[in-house]
Amino acid sequence: RGYLGRAGLTAGSFVADPFGGVGSRLYRTGDLVRWDGLGSLVFVGRADFQVKVRGQRVELGEVESVLGRCPGVAAAVVVVGEGGRLVGYVVPEVGVRVDPGVVVEFAGSVLPGGVVPSVVVVLGELPVTASGKVDRAALPAPVVARGRHCAPRTAAEHTLASVFAEVLGLDQVGLDESFFALGGDSILSIRLVSRAKARGLVFTPQQVFEHRTVAALAAESEIADGETTVALAELAGGGIGTFPPTPVIRYLIERGGHFERFSQSVLLDLPDATDPDRLLATITAVLARHDMLRSRLYQDANGQWQMETRAATEIDTGTLVRRIAFDPATDPGMLAELIATEHQAAVERLRPSDGVVVQFVWLDPGSAAAPPARTGRVIVVAHHLAVDGVSWRILLPDFAAASYQVSTGSVPSLPEPATSMRRWAHALADDAVRSERAAELVWWQNVVDGPDPPITERPLDPGRDLATALRDVSVETSPDDTSVLLTRLPELYHGGVLDILLTALVVASSRWRAERGIPGTSMLIRLEGHGREQQVVPGADLSRTVGWFTTVFPVRVDLQGIDLDDALAGGHDMGSAVKRVKEHLRAVPDMGIGYGLLRYLNPDTAGSLPRAEPGQISFNYLGQVPDSADHDTAVGWSPADGFGDLRYVPDPDMPASAAVEINAIVIGGRLRVGFGFPETLLAHAEVDRLAERWREALSALVSHARGRDAGGLTPSDVPLVDVTQSDLDTWEERFGALTDVWPPAPLQAGLLFHALLAKPSIDAYTVQVELHLKGAVDSARMRRAAQALLERHANLRVAFVPARDGTFVQVVPAAVDLPFREIDLTDLPEATRTAELDRVLTADRAAPFDTSRAPLVRFLLVTTGSHESRLVWTNHHTLLDGWSMPLAIRELLALYVAGDDGSALPRPRPYRDFLSWLHRRDPAESRAAWATALAGVDGPTLLLPDARERPLSAPPESALFTVSEDLTAGLTTLARTRSTTLNTVTQVAWGIVLGAATSRHDVTFGSTVSGRAPHLTGVESMIGLFVNTVPTRITLNPRETLGRLLARTQAEQAALLDHHHLGLADIQRAAGPDIGFDTATVFESYPIDRGGLTENTDLAGIRVVDVRGVDATHYPLSVAFSVDTQLRMTFHYRPDLVDRATVDAMAGRLTRVLEAMASDPDVTLARVDVLGSGERGVLVPVRGGVGV
Repeated sequence: RGYLGRAGLTAGSFVADPFGGVGSRLYRTGDLVRWDGLGSLVFVGRADFQVKVRGQRVELGEVESVLGRCPGVAAAVVVVGEGGRLVGYVVPEVGVRVDPGVVVEFAGSVLPGGVVPSVVVVLGELPVTASGKVDRAALPAPVVARGRHCAPRTAAEHTLASVFAEVLGLDQVGLDESFFALGGDSILSIRLVSRAKARGLVFTPQQVFEHRTVAALAAESEIADGETTVALAELAGGGIGTFPPTPVIRYLIERGGHFERFSQSVLLDLPDATDPDRLLATITAVLARHDMLRSRLYQDANGQWQMETRAATEIDTGTLVRRIAFDPATDPGMLAELIATEHQAAVERLRPSDGVVVQFVWLDPGSAAAPPARTGRVIVVAHHLAVDGVSWRILLPDFAAASYQVSTGSVPSLPEPATSMRRWAHALADDAVRSERAAELVWWQNVVDGPDPPITERPLDPGRDLATALRDVSVETSPDDTSVLLTRLPELYHGGVLDILLTALVVASSRWRAERGIPGTSMLIRLEGHGREQQVVPGADLSRTVGWFTTVFPVRVDLQGIDLDDALAGGHDMGSAVKRVKEHLRAVPDMGIGYGLLRYLNPDTAGSLPRAEPGQISFNYLGQVPDSADHDTAVGWSPADGFGDLRYVPDPDMPASAAVEINAIVIGGRLRVGFGFPETLLAHAEVDRLAERWREALSALVSHARGRDAGGLTPSDVPLVDVTQSDLDTWEERFGALTDVWPPAPLQAGLLFHALLAKPSIDAYTVQVELHLKGAVDSARMRRAAQALLERHANLRVAFVPARDGTFVQVVPAAVDLPFREIDLTDLPEATRTAELDRVLTADRAAPFDTSRAPLVRFLLVTTGSHESRLVWTNHHTLLDGWSMPLAIRELLALYVAGDDGSALPRPRPYRDFLSWLHRRDPAESRAAWATALAGVDGPTLLLPDARERPLSAPPESALFTVSEDLTAGLTTLARTRSTTLNTVTQVAWGIVLGAATSRHDVTFGSTVSGRAPHLTGVESMIGLFVNTVPTRITLNPRETLGRLLARTQAEQAALLDHHHLGLADIQRAAGPDIGFDTATVFESYPIDRGGLTENTDLAGIRVVDVRGVDATHYPLSVAFSVDTQLRMTFHYRPDLVDRATVDAMAGRLTRVLEAMASDPDVTLARVDVLGSGERGVLVPVRGGVGV
């Protein structure tokens, strides 16, 4: 019955007996048990071993039980170690060796990720106390090897990692950890955006969903770092004054009936020793800071509804506070009854038309009570017009901050909201009539016009189905399952909690409907969102604005083709359902805010949408609320524990809003879901059945998350490409898990075209680099370094595959098997070793890459002596350009030196950022620029017109020609004095030679440009294929001097600098079919010390003696220029089309033109002798007599 004369102790140790008579109790033993499949209770541990990890309650006994079931484990203990991570200790069975990694893997197959021990320590025996119990304090600290936690490197990453941890309540967050996998949601994303903005990083909540990790968001914020975000200016009067009701308020008005009691409430613990003055000063400060706590809704003289916020000086705070004395020793049941009575009375004192939208009831224990019973409580009641679920996350910290400031004698000072509700309401009214918003109407009409078979015998009747008739069925999920639903599943499916919970609802509702004989696979769900979609109003910041922002909008979900039996068994189709629902949600414009705008604020579109809100089932996910046990009683103003939800009797004529209203919230690490329904419309048993199907769907989701085929991408995860779910599923089946899908960069698309065209002949775009190494190479270490390089650079793991529409994309597998071969030539005689090495290298380069198989890079380590070897890096040119190759080699060697700890290396900026930058560019301006620059071209410039599209039948060859140092110096002086570049000098010279060879005065040839956009911070150190080939047009006027030709060409090329990113095929479509060429030039001016790769530097016992590379192009003839003290000209040519004599002749002509330019730039083009005397004698022989 209890402890004699000790009511407080009785209340803490006994609970009401639901099976007994009035006043009977059950003793709280503290044992934790669970039901097994046979209906028996199984002991799993003690409640005093319940801890919190990352905000989730964890039963250590449950985790210990799982570890104990691992094969070979005789006993197990789990404790919370440093940093809040779980540590397991296991004792193996006699004669058995236990691998800690195997134990962790076993636990991960059973437990949700959040409660799997981070490390397992194997002990010979567990330490025990004198009484024989496990001595947890004597367990040795684990020696944890450094994991793959990636620490931030840049200032943006440091800032964002700190904000992530602060918002999520964690000690630290790694660069690659997903915001949503760590428990974030759409509501917390608003706080993340706000706090990051306060520290100088600007991004949107939508970008949080798209990029998720610290690294990706930091990079995205850097991309936008040149854009100035202008705050939304307030109207005259700021937040004080009248404003039009927002869509959700108009929705409330149009429902009919009274809504004076329509409110939200919280019961809070007050700080220790709260007195009347401190309480009143605290409330006054908070009311003064938040305008909507001083608002009213009224009808003006014309009968129009208006909202108004009054000045803080007009509010008498004392009239809003009611003080109730109570005895702390009161029986808990009587206290709960007191709270319920006072709560209802407070609700009935609300008068929103008169501006009374908030009430406070102070439950004062009196000064006679002894601590801790002296702590009082306060019931805070706020009309829904003034607050929403997010508002409480602003108000409670403000109450606590103001209370603390008052207690220290300070005048309360709370941060000011950036955007007032008044300003937001006017901005919404403006947005509602914009043409872009009105264009959404067709989308919403398609949503609401589809089938939605009734789930009740008659429609919802607002005059009959009232809020007073609402009844409730509740479902609660265990902490472990909640952790899977909130973290593991969103991580697997790259989504959010709403995606998972809505999937559970849709699957459960579909089964429930089918059981009741309701046909169809398509249904409407009415969703409620937090509505703080501040991206629709540029400059708005609602992170500290209190008010009712909720959006109400319909979502249509169709599960056609989904096997419900398989889904409810946790099978593959449950994953398909998650993907389907996720994509339906991603397709909703601006998270649904537009529906209310068009329905309630735009008179031209309002009549085109249903008058009653569509959707018979409404769903609202309210996010996570911290456990009251986590709060500091000294600070107070935190939710009180033990009294459940505060319910009230609504207005007698207020209609129910839906046939079934579902509200989900996470409190103390448990998902709690309430199914509300008017008993005048639905039978309790029917809703019980729906709730049971919901519970089954959640269990199926948890089971599915632990399966091998769980997870995967959906089209919204790959915004740079337009692909289908079928495409993604096919690729994931072939390549395994994918991290992304990208479009090819412009030159990648061109190279891919030529690679496919070359099949089955030779692919010219196979690149080979040979590193001559001295010293003993650890082949396993080099293999790990190469593997780590591919892990750091996703673009080195890609394969190119066609989508269903034939468009090629590059898929990015999460992991690939690295081709790494080893050959030992040390047993060969030294005389034949070199020849065999050449044969091996030639064979390796000749082996083609299949561009549809990842990776398009391979390594070959050839040992040629006891302390000498060749590391051969071979890749397809679609992966890397000449600028990137030295960077990649340096990083490979750095990873080799670092061994297994590559975390010391700076984090690379991903190649995806470059592709994203390309994706955001509007090509129209660039197309116009190229069309103008190439206007009037009268045909392609072809050195070999008969060789077009002829496949490569022999490996390309090259020839190097060097210009003297004197001539090089002269050309450098020419470029400097004429305000041009050496690249332009070489282009003009090649244009002159090409004009003479083709007898054309208007020539076009390809030029390779770096393609590295200066807008991207750190682009100079990024690795990938950035270069592009664009047309260079040189018009040759015989009467124009070389100097003027240089100046004109320089100006023409400079005008095109901002358009170098446009692909060649796009340029040709814009400029016309006459743009064509079969020669190309490149000026290699990489800001990289390529010679530095061969410095006499010890690299973990090895040195790079030399670096040699071989590459080519598909053009019959191309010239690569580079310069140091001498200008070098490397001619790449196809020997099946161009012989070496022709190459020598072209090099001679090019040299003569360069000499003419350096010697006299003021000479006219007509006087430049391109041909040498020998060529002239052959090509232009003099015949006949002397002319008269």
